[in-house]
Amino acid sequence: MKHEDETKEQLMGELEELRQRNPELEKTQHERKQAEVALRRIEWLLAEGSKPGSGPEKYKPPYGNLSELNTSRLVLDSVGETTLTDGVADFLDLLETSAAVYEKNGDYALGIFSSDWCRFLDQASRKLCASDNNREALESGKWLCHESCWTDASKVSIKRGQPVDVECHGGIRIHAVPIWAGGGIVGSVNFGYGDPPREAKKLQEIAEKYNVGFDKVREVADLYESRPRFIIAVAKRRLLTSARLIGEIVERKQAEDALRNARDELERRVTERTAELERANEELRIEIAERKRMEEALLDSSEKLRFFAYSVIHDLKSPTIGIYGLTELLHKHYKDALDQRGKSYCDQILKASVHVAALIEKINVYIATKESPLQIENVNVKEVLQIIKDEFFPKLTIRQIEWIEPETIPEIRADRLSILRVFRNIVDNARKYGGEDLTEVRFGYEESIDFHTFSVSDNGVGIRGGDYEKIFAPFRRGESSKALEGAGLGLAIVREVAERHGGRVWVEPRHEGGTTFYMSLSKDL
Repeated sequence: MKHEDETKEQLMGELEELRQRNPELEKTQHERKQAEVALRRIEWLLAEGSKPGSGPEKYKPPYGNLSELNTSRLVLDSVGETTLTDGVADFLDLLETSAAVYEKNGDYALGIFSSDWCRFLDQASRKLCASDNNREALESGKWLCHESCWTDASKVSIKRGQPVDVECHGGIRIHAVPIWAGGGIVGSVNFGYGDPPREAKKLQEIAEKYNVGFDKVREVADLYESRPRFIIAVAKRRLLTSARLIGEIVERKQAEDALRNARDELERRVTERTAELERANEELRIEIAERKRMEEALLDSSEKLRFFAYSVIHDLKSPTIGIYGLTELLHKHYKDALDQRGKSYCDQILKASVHVAALIEKINVYIATKESPLQIENVNVKEVLQIIKDEFFPKLTIRQIEWIEPETIPEIRADRLSILRVFRNIVDNARKYGGEDLTEVRFGYEESIDFHTFSVSDNGVGIRGGDYEKIFAPFRRGESSKALEGAGLGLAIVREVAERHGGRVWVEPRHEGGTTFYMSLSKDL
């Protein structure tokens, strides 16, 4: 009896233990059933002929190929439809849903639907557009699958410049990544993934949204074979790789196009330039021939003019000297027989003779300056200035005009006689036309890489602005100097010397009054 009581007590304990473990066992059994269901949903992956890599089935939507509406064509033409399809197959054969490649402006470069679910809803939403025109349908906002793939996913990825993951109108998810090329975004590529909804409520919502029957929606949803998460993860990595490869192809194509365009442009420019050069050469040949003819005529005319000038000077010089001598004799021997008016006439004739003689000498110097070859040598400018100073010393001393020059001036390569004439003429010009208030003549020197630049300043009356260029022309004088003596050749000689030495001469007013003459001489002589 005691043994039976112990056995009964033991059985009751075991029963109680079983009761306590029952919830745990029930939970384990439920998890096992869930695992079995999940396993059955992916066991198709192990079936022969259903392995990834077979590529998306060729499917032509009843509304046609949307890439025919592509106006951008950068991605489509750079990569090509076949290569795009092969690139998309690398991830789409893992998912068997849908994929799309877009240009930056939203035009289709490629659109593929592999699953019955995506094909069914795409066709249904296309019918919602109530238009036979695909472009109008795309712009209507009623093509729900297009709105999900482009507006909600790829367009956003282009705007943000990074991957976008959203739920589509059909209940699965869309993963979109931008396509980069040449430092910018040129488009986007996406795919759909995940199981269609199984809940009746969600399926009913989709049926109403797409205007299709509930039973048909559930039937098509049940046809989709599930993909495990690791397959989706692999597909996303392959999507990124495909986007990068597409971008590299586009970038290479852009570089090839740019190179071809540059080569075509270069060839066009070479052709144009060659034609221009041929025209220019022909014009140049004509111009050279014309210039040669003109130079020969000018040389002949110059020789005749020079001969004429020398003849005139020679013919004028002797009579001028004779007039001067006879007038001086008349004044010397018959001054007592002349009244005051006669003596005045004699003085005027003497002065006119001196002026004509000086003019003849100036003309001789001007012609020599233009015609004589330069004797280039080392010139000590300080010595030249000392010669000029000694020459003008009496006249400068009487008028108390101060002579100021730099302590040192380097030697230069030039024609010594020409440099002497330049400084003599500028100083003489300042003395003659500086006015009664002239109190100083100041010399200056500056050096640049290519030129020696000398300056001669005075504090006299100055030169009118309108005369700055005119005063360097032969026989032309400023308005303020017309009443004074002079031949109008001194500054013309200065310009001739400067230009023959590869430089130039110009004049500027001084702020404190007066004038500064500048002369530049080339160092390359």
